[in-house]
Amino acid sequence: MIPATISSLENGEGAEKKKKTRVAAYCRVSTGEESQQTSYATQKEFYTRLIREREEWEFAGIYADEALSGTSRSKRVRFNEMMQDAAAGKLDYIITKSISRFARNTLDTLNCVRQLRRLDPPVGIYFEKENIDTLDAKGELILTILSALAQEESRSISENIRWTFQKNFQEGKPHVNLRRMTGYDFGPEGSWVIVEEQADTVRYIFRQYLQGKSGSRIAGELNEMGRRTAHGNPWRSESVYCILRNEKYVGDLEMQKTVTRDFLTHRSVPNRGEAPRYYVRDHHPGIISRKTWEKVQGMLGEGARRKGPKPSPFQNLRCGYCGEGLRRMAYSVTREGKRISYPVWACPGRARGCSLPVLAERALERSFGEMLKERQEESEGFDRGFYQSFVAWGKALGDIVEYHMTGGEVWKSEGNLRPGKDFL
Repeated sequence: MIPATISSLENGEGAEKKKKTRVAAYCRVSTGEESQQTSYATQKEFYTRLIREREEWEFAGIYADEALSGTSRSKRVRFNEMMQDAAAGKLDYIITKSISRFARNTLDTLNCVRQLRRLDPPVGIYFEKENIDTLDAKGELILTILSALAQEESRSISENIRWTFQKNFQEGKPHVNLRRMTGYDFGPEGSWVIVEEQADTVRYIFRQYLQGKSGSRIAGELNEMGRRTAHGNPWRSESVYCILRNEKYVGDLEMQKTVTRDFLTHRSVPNRGEAPRYYVRDHHPGIISRKTWEKVQGMLGEGARRKGPKPSPFQNLRCGYCGEGLRRMAYSVTREGKRISYPVWACPGRARGCSLPVLAERALERSFGEMLKERQEESEGFDRGFYQSFVAWGKALGDIVEYHMTGGEVWKSEGNLRPGKDFL
């Protein structure tokens, strides 16, 4: 049933001439499977016919996003175009199949509905499955409840997918897209096979690095030879070092290097202890020998040591308020006419209102050292080796830091961690 409010838009009191209501439809499917593609085509065909058959309606187009997730608006190009056209006064009404087709993010759904209702004249949305008209006074209350249910469904699906991946990792079954990787492709029954033409490039990179050439020089040589990355792009220094550090080229496989913290954004971040990692030795045929691999890793480590001081062990700290990984920054002050800097750790979410204060690195070392001394009398303070070996990750909560140990325990340190004159 299509609600009567649509026709009411065109039958305003005192109107001398009926004006057709410009109606558009929004369609979306979430995967590239054949059955979903059929659903996608069916939705477009149905709504095109529905709108054109109504004499009082003017067909304003079909906005359709194919094979994209509904939890985030950022990648749904046609959805965003629809919102822009509505704001520009090109649409009067939008029809869509259901709330979950429109968005599974409650905040996104409500923001869009309210944004369209605030337009002059307001633009309504009709959710066919739920029979909700957003221009109806009761529509927003019902929409809030149903949107929350749709978002919870997305969270549940995300958790199920994560559990499936982790179960596969435990059984040594990787989730790797070899078509994005130079040197390998899938063979019969999912086996890994070496693509010799590409593998020659991988061997060249390792061989030239062992001869003392830099990443940028190797990249330049590959480009001069007309070779391209797996994506078809020119080689860069970063691409070369990614090859040199990738354990897959020696035949090993490390799984769950990244994790997805937020099911709404789908953004992957480095796994800093949030989930276990799984390492399988000799998982598939290697392109280079283990001797070559180990020698190159030693050279990479030496290069890092020559470039400067060791990286801070506190790179596994996360904000206890918003979950972002903390970033190391330089804190500068002027004392007696001299500019002095020392390292601090800050949450990137501060720019968006996160309340975690900046933490001085020396204060973190001192606080951890005092906690360690209380637990182990023979300890003489902060022990970098102990931290790197036994602290999986840490959660910063102002002047309190919870350290999640590799054995499953949670240690807690307290103290003034703010930057101050004590650290100059």
